Amino acid sequence: MSLRRSVRHGLLWLAVLGLSVAHAAGPPPRVDVTFVDTERYVDAGDGAAEQRQNLGELERQLRRLGSQVTPPGQRLRLEITQVDLAGRLLPFVGGRGAQPTRVLDGGADWPRIDLRWQRVGSDGEVIGRGDASIDDKTYLQRRLPTSGIDRLPYEQRMLAEWFTRTFGASK
Repeated sequence: MSLRRSVRHGLLWLAVLGLSVAHAAGPPPRVDVTFVDTERYVDAGDGAAEQRQNLGELERQLRRLGSQVTPPGQRLRLEITQVDLAGRLLPFVGGRGAQPTRVLDGGADWPRIDLRWQRVGSDGEVIGRGDASIDDKTYLQRRLPTSGIDRLPYEQRMLAEWFTRTFGASK
């Protein structure tokens, strides 16, 4: 096999591999989520590990809900500027290794998420934008779905309702 033919053969395989990787990756996500100044959040969880878990869960929820209301060719950009989860953390008084406990009492401990949003068309033009302070002061007075929500159920319900009010029903 000549060197020229080997190079062409190698380039062909690289091209096929590149197409396979691009195909496997799928289309780019339609929803961008950015958490801004997380150290200023009122309550995203206790400690860095729990905050990462909670913010990761919120990001999954926001991407899922956003993709349901964002048509192909458009993008939804969400900047989360404040998080205050349902309930409040009470320090645990006890032995070594004791963890704080999240207490939900329906008082002034409702969930709240502040964000800025921007919907962008396929041509890059901004179609809509806004600021929102999303909260649910009656979060303990209404039933939660009995399945499908494991982590941050009050926040998920609150966000789903906000997406419906702001962008309409899922497509």
